[in-house]
Amino acid sequence: MGLQEPLSMLAAEYESGSPILVDKIKVLDQQYAAIRRTRGDGNCFFRSFMFSYLEHILESQDRAEVDRIKGNIEECRKTLQSLGYADFIFEDFLRFVTSGEIRKCSDFFEPFILGLTNATVEQFCKSSVEPMGEENGHVHITTLSDALGVPIRVVYLDRSSCDSVGVN
Repeated sequence: MGLQEPLSMLAAEYESGSPILVDKIKVLDQQYAAIRRTRGDGNCFFRSFMFSYLEHILESQDRAEVDRIKGNIEECRKTLQSLGYADFIFEDFLRFVTSGEIRKCSDFFEPFILGLTNATVEQFCKSSVEPMGEENGHVHITTLSDALGVPIRVVYLDRSSCDSVGVN
């Protein structure tokens, strides 16, 4: 993860090329103090999520939140063990938490997965969730948020013409 940078540095990169992006970055600048860059390698969502979440816990010094997330992580670990995952997978913990939650709630996720691919829930998890370097989408983000009980806000910065950025 990169160091915090003011959004003005990001805006400067697009000043001569994309006025729409510059306008959207100005909107973001009203809501966020800084950005952190991360390597876009298919693991960027999981890396960014955990870094941001841990940073939030450290800054807030919220002992109740620390206890709550420890309990949620322990429940996720038990779920993974009950689904037959080996203990060594905790090195890839967030990917497998996501996969385990999708499998545990397969009836809920199946229609979404079938809408994305022609894969079963099992095939989707093995090919699109568990392997390192795979891109993450809405299903992954929603699932991890639900599994850990941590809200996630995703902000999309694109070149479409409108007065705001996309927030999910």
